[in-house]
Amino acid sequence: MDHDWIRFLDSMFFFKCMPNHYAFNHLRHTRRLRITARKDQSHYAIPMCIPEVYPYIRLSRVDLERMYLVDIIDVVKWLVHIQELRCTDILTDGMTQNNVLASFTGLRRLRVLHLHFYSPCDHGNYAFLISRNRARPVLPSTLKDLQITNLYDSEEQLLNELRPQHWMRIEGALMIKYSPLQSLVNLETLILHSCSAFTARIWRECLIPCASNLRYLSLGGLRSQGHNAALLTPTPANNTTSFWTTDEEAPVRDISNAIHDFFTNLVHLDYLHLEDFTMDSIILDSLRSLESNRGLNIHLISATFQGNACDIIDLEDMIDRHVAYCDITFR
Repeated sequence: MDHDWIRFLDSMFFFKCMPNHYAFNHLRHTRRLRITARKDQSHYAIPMCIPEVYPYIRLSRVDLERMYLVDIIDVVKWLVHIQELRCTDILTDGMTQNNVLASFTGLRRLRVLHLHFYSPCDHGNYAFLISRNRARPVLPSTLKDLQITNLYDSEEQLLNELRPQHWMRIEGALMIKYSPLQSLVNLETLILHSCSAFTARIWRECLIPCASNLRYLSLGGLRSQGHNAALLTPTPANNTTSFWTTDEEAPVRDISNAIHDFFTNLVHLDYLHLEDFTMDSIILDSLRSLESNRGLNIHLISATFQGNACDIIDLEDMIDRHVAYCDITFR
């Protein structure tokens, strides 16, 4: 069943006023629902009028296209029994969106969740300031396919010029945003468009629980210790004393170990897609360790450097080169 956004809102208002109307029963047989906001409907968010009676008792899949995130959240608060939610071209008007994943933790039967933002969206965490001690909701363990694209962490820029006294605060904010992933032990497909702000705790506590059953993995902006080395160098340039003590450096240097631990847990991975990363020794060693532990061979299907595709090469030839795209299979 297809609706445009305004028509869907009108029908919800109608059924709220007339819940016994004969057309209400027709919705009980709907298995798939697609709602699209036309260009003239997507310039502002519209409050949703929710009927007291839930008609979509057989609904399993919902596709939402070109809708505002605030409207999507209103819809999913009502359609709590769906198993598949695919959102494309999500609109935000350039506003920071806080704790996006937590907005979908009420969908306890969910198997598929796709969140594609129309333009790059800043993934903020205002709730960290007011709810750091509250229980953190998690996504349902039934989830098998999670894809998030065009969503970026604002902490990525903060980490580039971070001082040790701020590290724990920033990491705590990231943990709140990504803690909903901790329950995804049955995940088979994972796409994260940006992971450059991930600390060791994020890799270990939020991503490793997802790793054991993954068959398809796509990561953008993968950064290991080499990227974070700038944090530990003396600053300013004429001062040979780093702001970081040895103990304070440990969490930063531990990022590379955490990435290695994550890769070694990918025991069922068939396909790996990487974007916008530098192939350093940490990432290479992680891939070779995974290859050795599983008794399989890595096959590099394709690699693109600075917009230029190249012939299939060995992973070692990619060391210290910035890679735009890279596709790898294990067999």
